[in-house]
Amino acid sequence: MVHQGLVDFERTPNALEKLFRVDLTQRPPSTARKSFAAFRTVVEQYPKSEYAHDALQRMIYLRNRLANYEVHVARYYMKRGAYVAAVQRAKGCVEQYDGAPAVHDAVAIMVEGYDV
Repeated sequence: MVHQGLVDFERTPNALEKLFRVDLTQRPPSTARKSFAAFRTVVEQYPKSEYAHDALQRMIYLRNRLANYEVHVARYYMKRGAYVAAVQRAKGCVEQYDGAPAVHDAVAIMVEGYDV
């Protein structure tokens, strides 16, 4: 499971992405979700293994990355005037990624979306 999680963990930016400083956290995180699930299996099924601590740290990183992506999408919806969609996306971030720093931004988006 650890190997599967590492394979899907994060891809490194290619030359063009480095040149133009593309923020990969704003790309759809489908592989990050698979990696998170693999690391969760390690932590839950093998909590005393030598890999459990590293898997937990990677889960925290991936949780934060996934939460940042949800906030990015919610902000996009706010700019487009899709307030209901933005609030729903922010609400999902708060519910799914509790403890992530991006939750504060998600709550702010919810407040702004409800005020409009």
